[in-house]
Amino acid sequence: MAKQVIGIGNIADDGRGDTLRTAGTKINSNFTEVYNDITTVNSTLTTLSTQVNGITVPTDLSAFTDTTNVVPADLSDLTDTTNLLFDGDYNNLTNKPTIPSFGNVTTNIVPDTNVAYDIGTSSNRFRDLYLSGNTIELGSATLSAVGSSVVLPTGSTLPGVAEFEYKPASVQKITAEDPFNDYVVGTGGSQPAPDGGIVIDQLTLTLAQQEGASATTFANFTPSVYTATIADGVISAIEITTANAYPSTQDGSTINTGNMILLDAGVDITNPSSILGSTISFNLNASVNSLSTNVANFGGNLSYTPSNPAHWTDPDPTNIKDAVDRLAAVVFALNGNVGS
Repeated sequence: MAKQVIGIGNIADDGRGDTLRTAGTKINSNFTEVYNDITTVNSTLTTLSTQVNGITVPTDLSAFTDTTNVVPADLSDLTDTTNLLFDGDYNNLTNKPTIPSFGNVTTNIVPDTNVAYDIGTSSNRFRDLYLSGNTIELGSATLSAVGSSVVLPTGSTLPGVAEFEYKPASVQKITAEDPFNDYVVGTGGSQPAPDGGIVIDQLTLTLAQQEGASATTFANFTPSVYTATIADGVISAIEITTANAYPSTQDGSTINTGNMILLDAGVDITNPSSILGSTISFNLNASVNSLSTNVANFGGNLSYTPSNPAHWTDPDPTNIKDAVDRLAAVVFALNGNVGS
């Protein structure tokens, strides 16, 4: 509707203006149109807008016919970013917001990709680490806890600590009963040994537990092989079939290397999964003694200066046996002996 103007005549009281009724009708019509337009505008703003910090911002920018000065969704499209409040770099903020701490974690903490992030740095370290589990996966090595002791993977070395090698030499009974009726002991008393039952030493079982039930081979370890003579459920003898060397930090010519363990017949002793899958695992009335192979590997070097200058260019000994042999030769010569 076009604007309606009230006729007021040419001069006061000339009788040419609109009557009061006509003037009132025009006023009502004009206000009605304005009122309707305001209602329409309010309805549109309610639909298209949202209030953010007291500033009305349209939610649908397509409603604008002129979007020249509208900030694009991708800030890289801007040619002038001088006056932007935030350029995407947290370090460039004048008043950095306080980032909340982890607080109480109620779920697993898992990175979004593999081998990408660190915990702490060489100069900013965390203090203590408290874990309730008994295994730490460090690269391809597994460190495990048994009680208050830490079990290192086979082949681990400690700088400055001597590492000796031993081989099973003999099997002996823990108690003196004969025949060996006390070899197999269950929670309810003696239990017959199965025909063809497999016998391993404590070290093999411990390393199998360290490798885990999913492992099919040992890392840097070959179990020794034992043969058990079993008849009518009784083990009458255990013999060492193949004695394989294993490392130990114990120093001595002979050490006791633990109980013998009885497993199901058919268990593959080179397979940790097969060992741990046995339905029986009994400590027997027997233990194995092992002899040192006289080989040691120190974290440092074995060096010496021979008393005879003719031997000053000799290489340093590489193991304990070599060093002891040279010392014995010197003592032999000092006693006036002559040998080849």
